[in-house]
Amino acid sequence: MEFIEVVEAFVDKETTSILKTERTVKVYDNPNWAFKQAHTNGYLKALGNIEHLIDQYKKKQKEERVDRLTTTNDGTAASDRPYEVIS
Repeated sequence: MEFIEVVEAFVDKETTSILKTERTVKVYDNPNWAFKQAHTNGYLKALGNIEHLIDQYKKKQKEERVDRLTTTNDGTAASDRPYEVIS
């Protein structure tokens, strides 16, 4: 498993865990509920930022794979030379 996959699994697990936490009116019985809510909101925002970075990384990796497939060894686009003479 690549590092990026480990991070992605962690983010998914943490996000799911937070979203499953109790969200009822009785949480307001705690005098520190606002601080807990602010913490939860901030943590979800940070996890969302990490998800965004992962998505950008994957997008760049995909583009680089396509570039490698469509570029020849001499750096010209493969579409510029559709047929190559083999001698």
